[in-house]
Amino acid sequence: MQLLKHKLEVNEDGWDHEIPTTYFSQPYGFIDCMEWVYNVLINPPVNYCCYKKSDFNNTNINQIIPQIRIGFIGDIMKLNGVEFIISENIKSFFSDTDLLIGNFEGTILRDSCKPVFMGQVHAESILEILSGFFPPSRTVLSCANNHSGDYGWTGFCSSYQLIQDYGFITIGRRDEPSIVIDGKVNIVSCTSWSNQKCNFVATIDEADRYFLDDAAFNILYPHWGYEMQLNPKLRQVQQGRELLSKWDMVIGHHSHCPQPIVLHENNLRQKLMAYSLGNFCNNKAIQGRQIGIILKVELGPDQSGAWAAGRVQWEFISISPLNDRSVELSISFRQGLPINGQFI
Repeated sequence: MQLLKHKLEVNEDGWDHEIPTTYFSQPYGFIDCMEWVYNVLINPPVNYCCYKKSDFNNTNINQIIPQIRIGFIGDIMKLNGVEFIISENIKSFFSDTDLLIGNFEGTILRDSCKPVFMGQVHAESILEILSGFFPPSRTVLSCANNHSGDYGWTGFCSSYQLIQDYGFITIGRRDEPSIVIDGKVNIVSCTSWSNQKCNFVATIDEADRYFLDDAAFNILYPHWGYEMQLNPKLRQVQQGRELLSKWDMVIGHHSHCPQPIVLHENNLRQKLMAYSLGNFCNNKAIQGRQIGIILKVELGPDQSGAWAAGRVQWEFISISPLNDRSVELSISFRQGLPINGQFI
């Protein structure tokens, strides 16, 4: 299916300039920072299998006439030289997908830069891996996340252009926050966090500016929430409900582990909320531990002509070591554990 695509362009001044980076910088206040230290460095979740697949997986949440099928993956993290193989069952899962959306977390550096604490530096080979996974011309990579500013405006621009040179569609820069598909589906990228001070990525505070009233369906793809938490905090749940009063679907990332996928009814339609898809790739292989979720959704008009989400499908994914230098990402068929669903 040939999709017509154009970026939403926002014209404003004063954002496209260099701000000096610092070696140590992080986005949180003191309490959230201490929580990060505990969850990430001291006591990370032992089991990422945070919930069972809900009853609405692989079903039509609304009755529609399918027009577009969009796939989503979570955080694309650095691999540190590990040979990363994407299994055929994941490729097969997305084989009927018209468009794929993923969060490109980090910067590809061709030149040396001053070191940054926990900076996410990708090797250029990640683009070769992604190119072999799904056609770049139908792959949208979001570059709005907490690591976008790790190496400043210069590093961001160089990486952003290189991704485009490989044929991928990039969004998330402040003047290019979204992509519009066939004039009907608006997909907006934004972030709640930035480790370094920067003005050049789209932020969730301004997301409503990028909502298109004349689009048939508006999707928000935010980098939000907190790392290594299996359930979102109450304030994020409340924020999510507020977002769904306006947006047609919210698919999140940033937690580095899978979080719940839920439905909310609004105006007699079921709206999909995926709090976080977790990671799509990283350089750590822990047998049996699910690092994320892959998801695809059919979109189209219902009998009244209003667009909605129809069939929803997702699978857990995990990484397994093949040898000392190679890992494989594949669909994990292990059943998840039930969650405390009081907030749903």
